Amino acid sequence: MSVSTTLPTTEAVDKPDVPTGKRICRSNLSDIYERGTLVLIGCGAAKRDPSDEGDLHVASVGPDESFGPDWTDETGPAWKARDLYTSPYFRLKKQFAERIAGVEDGRDGASPWAILSAEHHVLMPWKNVKYYEKSITELGDDETNPDHRVENPYGLRRPDGREIVTELDQWTRLVAFGLIKWIASFRPVRDPPGTTNAYSLLILAGQDYINPLRDLGVFKYGISHMAGDPNQGPRFPFEPRFLFEEINNDGIGDQMRWLSDAIDRLDEPAAPTEQVTFEGWSP
Repeated sequence: MSVSTTLPTTEAVDKPDVPTGKRICRSNLSDIYERGTLVLIGCGAAKRDPSDEGDLHVASVGPDESFGPDWTDETGPAWKARDLYTSPYFRLKKQFAERIAGVEDGRDGASPWAILSAEHHVLMPWKNVKYYEKSITELGDDETNPDHRVENPYGLRRPDGREIVTELDQWTRLVAFGLIKWIASFRPVRDPPGTTNAYSLLILAGQDYINPLRDLGVFKYGISHMAGDPNQGPRFPFEPRFLFEEINNDGIGDQMRWLSDAIDRLDEPAAPTEQVTFEGWSP
């Protein structure tokens, strides 16, 4: 059974971490909260500080503890990915993802929500991660610039089938593999490859992250073109949804207010056998 829920109006709400701003345009997302939805959220620039005692106190791997495999001497500190990013914007996206994701955990500990990272591609929230500084804008995409080019001795291909030339090409390939592996982890053991219990992917990320993935065919071809033969690998199993495009909202402040309103609504109690859906989202 579903219960239709109308989100609150766009009047200002006093919240310490949510900036005020212009009125938010909303779209109809009536099927957003249903079993089978995976959520991918963009990472954040603000992270735990390895030199901050308060941040070290919540680290999952201490400064003197082993971080790498047993045969390395690499040590922490490191944090669970869900705790590494510290901005209020990321926290709101994480809270929204935790409430929206309707698929139970997949095999090998796969979570129904994940993080899109310039450094780690598709990152499970439970994975231990050290502080890093790489952002998507640092991945070069100019084929004529030697600093942007990568070595590709084996002729590896990006999702649209072209050979990898730049850092951004390489990143899109790794994200495509990560997404397909993540989605496939929700396939029942006896089901054939390419099937999944997930039916939808909701993406909360900026255009700097989304556009390369869209332009290079990640959401169309999956990994099917990367071996040179479109029949060798699975295509992307469904059309993803881009939340911030659907709500026609590019400003981070407005996105935060929108997310905060949605989280408040999702936190409202419902009958035990009922499932909340969003209908009637209006300007």
